[in-house]
Amino acid sequence: NLRICGADLAKGGTTDLLLSGAPPGKTAYLIVGTTFQPTPTLGGKVCPVPALLVLPFTTSSQGKVSIQGIGNIASGLTIHLQFVVTDPAQAFGYAFSNAVKLVFP
Repeated sequence: NLRICGADLAKGGTTDLLLSGAPPGKTAYLIVGTTFQPTPTLGGKVCPVPALLVLPFTTSSQGKVSIQGIGNIASGLTIHLQFVVTDPAQAFGYAFSNAVKLVFP
């Protein structure tokens, strides 16, 4: 489960990106793009296609990743974010979070 929680970016606030429900202690790749184009791959769908940035993280012992304090980095920018997590329990070895949209006013 991927979600965005926080204050209004237009008013100078910050927001947090929170992944939960992932397998603990696994590599989680944050995929960032400006286009939402769900594309089937490895038994799931990657939605930020093309990916402009892929950042590796490690899930906590509770299966979480938290990126805190995201501010208004680029007025007028819209990005789509999604995690792909290594998960040997899945048929192709990866689990896919939902995708979220973050709009910078």
